[in-house]
Amino acid sequence: MATPQVAIGARGQTTCAHHQRVTLDWFCEKCSEPICVDCISSLHKGHAIINLSHVTPQYKCKIDNFIIETEQNELVQLQQQITSTKDSHKKSLDHFEVIAIEVKEHGAKLKENIDALLAQTLSQLKQLKDENSKPFITLLTDLETKLGQLKEQLKQCKSTLQTGTDIEVFHTVNELPKTTSSLPDQFIQGTVRFNPNKSHQELLKQAFGSLASSTSHQPSAEPPGLLSKLFSFGLQMSSTKEPTACSTQQNDIPPQTKARVITEWKAAYAIHAMCPTGDGGVWTCGDTTLTHLSRQGKIEQKKSVAARNMCVSPTTKNIWACSASSKSVMELTSDHFRFNTDGPPYCICITKDGLILVGTKNSITPYTTKGNPDVTTTTKSLLCSPRRISLCPVSENVAVVDRDLLADGGRDKPRVVVMNKHLKELFPYGQAQHASRTGSRSFDPYDVTYDSLGNMVIADRDNNSLHLLAGDGQYLRLLHTDQHQAWVLCVGNDGIIWATFGRFSGMRTVKLLEYDNKST
Repeated sequence: MATPQVAIGARGQTTCAHHQRVTLDWFCEKCSEPICVDCISSLHKGHAIINLSHVTPQYKCKIDNFIIETEQNELVQLQQQITSTKDSHKKSLDHFEVIAIEVKEHGAKLKENIDALLAQTLSQLKQLKDENSKPFITLLTDLETKLGQLKEQLKQCKSTLQTGTDIEVFHTVNELPKTTSSLPDQFIQGTVRFNPNKSHQELLKQAFGSLASSTSHQPSAEPPGLLSKLFSFGLQMSSTKEPTACSTQQNDIPPQTKARVITEWKAAYAIHAMCPTGDGGVWTCGDTTLTHLSRQGKIEQKKSVAARNMCVSPTTKNIWACSASSKSVMELTSDHFRFNTDGPPYCICITKDGLILVGTKNSITPYTTKGNPDVTTTTKSLLCSPRRISLCPVSENVAVVDRDLLADGGRDKPRVVVMNKHLKELFPYGQAQHASRTGSRSFDPYDVTYDSLGNMVIADRDNNSLHLLAGDGQYLRLLHTDQHQAWVLCVGNDGIIWATFGRFSGMRTVKLLEYDNKST
């Protein structure tokens, strides 16, 4: 039997759509629709039919239930959601206004610093100009005095020749200079040259900072062109949301952003620390010897020193080392200056101001070059087991690897802590910040170093990896993943990474890696 056509017309229509002018007074229970008397014997023949007025109470009840449910629940919830959304929107707008103010204030502060630096440089230039002018003024004064004396002497000689007596001629001749008059000595003219920093754009970006976007809810689709508009203004967005497993694999990283191994060789001894030299090589720290190695691993020089860590002064270029066994710090000059520390020193770093930062259990202590603790610098530290220290050549911040050992009262959660030049903590970078960037193991920093642009390179030991971070702690990319654990590293003056890899802390492979250190 064919399904009957619906006899319901438009809302408000009271007559049948199939039988014109016949009132819809009946209800088909099988089809659940109102019908007319003619439909009973045609379209709805054989169906259960009742008077339409008999179903009205039931339908009124449904309407009442809808009204109650809507007024008491859905309307209330919808209004609450609207109110909550408005509040969230206002808070979001207020937050962006606060960030805008913060950005403007930071920009103004940078402008003030640049203006101050400009004024300082111009003041130094004026001082150099004044000092350079003094010899000119002195020479001019001497020359003009000499000229006046010669003119006066010539005048007297001419007068004597014209009207002078015999005795006056005699005295005049005796007063003439015995030799040819010499001019005042000339001098070597001083010069000055201004060397503008050619990488100022990159340094300014690092000094100014970047935007980081962290969202608790992601819409199903990005607003069209939102990210492209933000990037067109040079704003960099990074999410603090943990990446998914598939996004952390090395294969997902473009090959051109990875470091390229340019050479490698086996070390003949255990290397505990490395620092670059000015000739493209490195100084390495072994059990009983400091060794100067070339790029090919050739031994250039040796010093018999039992040390655990070492560094090179950025100003004097002298080598400093520390020995945990003898609780001492030494400068390896001709007289081997040495001073003792309260506890075993495990790491060392020299600042541009000449302070010696020494890492011992639970602290970083600054010393003067005379071996006295520097009381002007904050020494209180939340570090537990500092094992590596590196100085940023751009900001002069200090990055410290804290191994957080259980034996030192730690929780076995190694991290990198970045502090300013006064040793006040700026931010930590540990497992919480690193999340699951690479590998299946927890973040395990063993060494850290800065490059020439102020980026950090971190050796992640248990994940066999090297990571590149911006100076503000923003993760940039994975540089290298090895078959074996990553241990110590440094970045040479030529921008080449030196890193050691091995199955344990004994014999290791030294690899030299070339990479792009730009953060963009």
